[in-house]
Amino acid sequence: MRNALILCLIALPLVVFAQNTPSKNDTLFNQTDKQGLKQGYWKGNYENGKLKYTGFFKDNKPVGTMKRYFDDGNIKAIMVYNNTSTKAYTQLFYQNGTKAAEGNYLGIAKDSVWNYYSYYEKVISNREIYTKGKKNGTSVSYFASGKISQEIEFKNDIKDGAWRQYYENGTIKLSATYVAGKRTGDFLVNFPSGKPEWIGIYLEDKKSGKWQHFNPDGNFDTAIEFENGIAKNNEVMDKREQQLLKEIDQKKGSIPEPDENSMVPGPGM
Repeated sequence: MRNALILCLIALPLVVFAQNTPSKNDTLFNQTDKQGLKQGYWKGNYENGKLKYTGFFKDNKPVGTMKRYFDDGNIKAIMVYNNTSTKAYTQLFYQNGTKAAEGNYLGIAKDSVWNYYSYYEKVISNREIYTKGKKNGTSVSYFASGKISQEIEFKNDIKDGAWRQYYENGTIKLSATYVAGKRTGDFLVNFPSGKPEWIGIYLEDKKSGKWQHFNPDGNFDTAIEFENGIAKNNEVMDKREQQLLKEIDQKKGSIPEPDENSMVPGPGM
């Protein structure tokens, strides 16, 4: 009887200890301090009950790894914050789980190099350089083969500098220059063979002077004189020439990228 009593006295503290020791499933979420600042682990759910995000906060700032999810449960974004919560290396994902983009956020602005990946080929499609949310340097687009399809220079989010497009065999398809967002100077469009198709000049984003069109065999086809963007001999241009000029105006050098606005708006909850 005495031995049984001793065993009960020994076992009682162990039971109490076990009851007060949190398990891995006992983590507290969505806690705030007396000042109303987020502290510790936070998570949110969609209306369908699926997890929307998880993250850790210290004094209302995200710290470490934050994850966001689509409403079907697939991962949308993984953001890894530095100790000051000002910079986050971020990976964005398409809803099928393949990587869509990766780069750094400085606050809520893109910063440094961002890589974008194609949905189907799962290879890099674009590479851009940002400084506090604005494009700076050379933005590059790629074919699925990895070869460069386009290069264009940016300064403070405005096209400024060389613009080149390429055929997949490496031949220059288009060559032009932007100055403060406007096409300025020599403009060249080549056939896949490398022979010129169009040669002309832009001034302040408007065609100027003599524009020459060539046939695929390299022989001269026709010339059109422009002044302030308007063809002087417009009345003699046939429909084919008008269509060719329309195609030139449509070559604006835009670089598509995934619309991450619907994927990850930043650290806010």
